[in-house]
Amino acid sequence: MLTSFRTPNLLHKTRRLIAFVSLFMLGLYISGATADVNGLLDLSLEDLAQTPVSLVSRKAEAPFGLPAAVSVITAKELYHSSTFNLAEALRLVPGFHVGRIDANKWAVSARGFNGRYANKVLGLIDGRSIYTTATAAGVFWEMQDILLADLDRVEVIRGPGASLWGANAVNGVVNLVSKEAIATQGGHLRLGIGTEDQLLQGRYGGRINEQTYYRAYGHFGRRDDLKSKSDIAANDSWDSWKMGTRLDWRPAVRDHITLIADLQQGDMAQTALLFSPEAPYSDFDQHRIQFSSISTSWRWQREVSDRSDFSLFSYYENLERRGPPAGELSDIWNSEFQHRISLGNRHELLWGLQYRLTAIERMNQTFTASFSPRTRQLSLFGGFAQDDISLVTNRLRLILGAKLEHNEFTGLEFQPNARLAWTPTARHALWAATSRAVRSSSSGENDVRLLLGVLPPVEGALPVFLGLVGNPDFRAETMHAFEAGYRYRYGGLLSLDVATFANDYTDLFAVEGTPLMRFDDHVLRAVTPQNQISGRSYGVEISGNYKWSNSWSLNTAYAFFHLKLKSPEASSGLHGDQEKNTPRHIFTLALQGLNILSTDLNATLRRVGPVLVNTTNIPAYSELDLYVNRLVADQTSISLSLQNMLHSSHAEYSTRLLTVPLMQAQRAFTLTLVREF
Repeated sequence: MLTSFRTPNLLHKTRRLIAFVSLFMLGLYISGATADVNGLLDLSLEDLAQTPVSLVSRKAEAPFGLPAAVSVITAKELYHSSTFNLAEALRLVPGFHVGRIDANKWAVSARGFNGRYANKVLGLIDGRSIYTTATAAGVFWEMQDILLADLDRVEVIRGPGASLWGANAVNGVVNLVSKEAIATQGGHLRLGIGTEDQLLQGRYGGRINEQTYYRAYGHFGRRDDLKSKSDIAANDSWDSWKMGTRLDWRPAVRDHITLIADLQQGDMAQTALLFSPEAPYSDFDQHRIQFSSISTSWRWQREVSDRSDFSLFSYYENLERRGPPAGELSDIWNSEFQHRISLGNRHELLWGLQYRLTAIERMNQTFTASFSPRTRQLSLFGGFAQDDISLVTNRLRLILGAKLEHNEFTGLEFQPNARLAWTPTARHALWAATSRAVRSSSSGENDVRLLLGVLPPVEGALPVFLGLVGNPDFRAETMHAFEAGYRYRYGGLLSLDVATFANDYTDLFAVEGTPLMRFDDHVLRAVTPQNQISGRSYGVEISGNYKWSNSWSLNTAYAFFHLKLKSPEASSGLHGDQEKNTPRHIFTLALQGLNILSTDLNATLRRVGPVLVNTTNIPAYSELDLYVNRLVADQTSISLSLQNMLHSSHAEYSTRLLTVPLMQAQRAFTLTLVREF
């Protein structure tokens, strides 16, 4: 099981570099620049209340009348938040649970099943999937080191979105929508120094001609080690740099072509329990994990007529992650086509096709973790269709849709939904939905060999290692969802959103013991993934917003969640805490944009209920984050971010696979200088 470390060959790295440089240089071509300001910060209350979301119908729509539990984090809210990290920004979404594990890891999920590798929330950046199935399934949030100032909004579906977005969009979908290049003209420079975070960000946008705009950016960030309750350093510091470009070209009135390229590299420290076939058989190891990624994408959108449009979207991503207990190198090629056409006055038909090829190579495998086979090529074929039916114009709307996908592990998957929205008046909206979604089997669940523990030898006997061995027959996890909601708004002044849900789960992950396997120097007592758990969850999410003026608002949210699982007596381990690894109650209260003596003040208070992770009880906690910003000169501002102000430290989450001390999120201060030019 022990293999040597091997780096990618020169030809592979050269191909990656050429692909990136070609698009990056295209974005850097300069023939003049025009300065522009961020217009979103000056929108009216009504405009802010109608910030569009595209996840429900693949077109930008005001969220009020949508038949789904949707949330939008606007550019203004991101601008006024106290964090520079995407994962922690998702705390603003009602019902989302964000638990900080250490300085470079987060657990992020919606409506249950949280964890380091939470696998039931799909992540997208401008439509490009950031959900991985190469080793573990889920989103590596530490690798999504996004320049928040370049985001137009963060769109979120709480609940299934699989009928349009495919497998793994089970309990939620997060889509990061970046600003068009025309909205980021001129220069932006940000320097931050703090007790935990240090960052340097720069961006410049310009114009090639009347139809073509671009921006290029660079970002470097560092986060220091956290500490345990006993004041032990975690060895979890984190460095990351990223650079990229975006070009928007409108060669004709009805055409829009977008080119995006990003290059990222990072290094993070980690302490993990590693195993050896020789005494002492296990030991804690402090090491560094290096990761890098390159992504390029292009999109062509064409409005054929007032009743028809289509788009072509393609992207390539290379991801490399090196470091014990195992690493990976993956290449992803994805192409999609979609077409929208209005049929008469009542039907809007949307359909599309998708193909994705993923090539995986496992690197630096160890005695602790290895994969067989070492390489994989996975193909995914998919198609979707959706009919948006206006039963009563501007009052009653029915959406019927489904996605059909074929993957290498579980074959053909059918994911339908039906959604109904009734808007009796301009102030009230009611909706209901039923959906089926699946979480597809990952390469890790099929191929992994992972050691979890060891029983030292007694009286000359061989040591017994406890391990997880992949199961090639592991099926997709399935969820049937039933949702309903109500929205109220009073102009742009007051809004209320209530969403309820009840989910039925079948074929969930469990483990079952296998016969002992004897080797020359050890005995393996293995468990293997099985589809043996079923369960039900239900809950409610309530959010309200009160906007006093164009500058400041008061937001509040409360989420209640309950999960009950059933499993046969033969199954055990790795799943016993799922009922309690998401808090039953989450409450937030946020004051944004309050201006006192030319100084903006923003405060977020949150209360998060207790969780149980891997037999570790993490108590409930309350925390307060503050953000103070003051304009000190023309286009120059200074801000102070203060996080976790109520306690010097507190625990938020843990992980079951890395046996390390429970880390504490600490009180932190960051001073930031921003210069626009």
